[in-house]
Amino acid sequence: MTINERETAFRKQVQLVGGTTYTQELLRRFSEHWTEPDRAPGIRQKMKFEKEKTWHIGRRLAKWASNNYDGIQCFLTDAQKTIAEKRHAFAVSLEPYLPKYGRDVLNSFFLYWAMHENKPKPENLRWELEDFWNTETRLKQWAERNEKPRF
Repeated sequence: MTINERETAFRKQVQLVGGTTYTQELLRRFSEHWTEPDRAPGIRQKMKFEKEKTWHIGRRLAKWASNNYDGIQCFLTDAQKTIAEKRHAFAVSLEPYLPKYGRDVLNSFFLYWAMHENKPKPENLRWELEDFWNTETRLKQWAERNEKPRF
């Protein structure tokens, strides 16, 4: 794999992990910093992130944003997030409950609560319009309600 292909793959991974949380400017600067190749001539040049012994994009992005190395806006505000990004973030937040409730319960729960407002330009998902929200409690009630036979 060439250095350009590795860099492109890294940038896609950064976008996938941080695209719904961090600003595009932060992701661009983060990617530029960590994909800088070493200057030493060699058979296979390595980028900064490839030289690290342990590497986790999510943790590195969080550290980068919390330290705000660049002095820019790091996090997307709710108004800046699109409906698709909010739906994706909601789906990711449900993943830890998969072993307990199963795919069918989570899918039906997601389809109901991730529905957007019935407006020409929706801004919120159904779950965001609730006064109080606790995913664990709502899922438990949802699963119990779905287990009972309907007549």
